[in-house]
Amino acid sequence: MAIVIATWQPLSVGGEAEAQADTQVNISEPPAPGELRRRGKRWRLVGIFHHGWSLIIAALLNHRLLPVKPGRPEA
Repeated sequence: MAIVIATWQPLSVGGEAEAQADTQVNISEPPAPGELRRRGKRWRLVGIFHHGWSLIIAALLNHRLLPVKPGRPEA
């Protein structure tokens, strides 16, 4: 149970932060010669778990309340 809660907290905080992001990061790399450009969603630069973990650590280091967000599954 402790492992589930320890995993759920960073995932829910990171997922909520991604959902509330004001701007989408759009990094466009030039395609290699002869390579077809793939279409679809881009990979995240930072995973949801890692982003949530960094937000929790930042709150602890700055002596702020821990962010508690309800988890929302992706569409």
